[in-house]
Amino acid sequence: IAERIFALVTTFVGFVIATWVVSSITTIMTRLEIAAAQDAKRLFSLQEFLVDSKITPRLARRVQRNARHAIQMLKKDKPNLEVLTLISEPLRVELDFEVNAPLLAS
Repeated sequence: IAERIFALVTTFVGFVIATWVVSSITTIMTRLEIAAAQDAKRLFSLQEFLVDSKITPRLARRVQRNARHAIQMLKKDKPNLEVLTLISEPLRVELDFEVNAPLLAS
């Protein structure tokens, strides 16, 4: 009977861990999809504006390429960390100083 209990417990624990892993992956993928959709929406709005304004294709490509680059740099340089709005202002100032110190030193 002890072997059956052990088998049931290990099966249950394995099931819980597998469920947790799958849900974590699903959450991460959903967040990535939402972020990508927001970027796509911004770029599509820009494209509509360029077409409506009758901008030449050459300039439109340059503007769109620059916009994509700007979005990538914005994500890289300052990720959207909502939790930073919760910390005190002096800590945020100190954090900004340390983040930008290499720029100030050069």
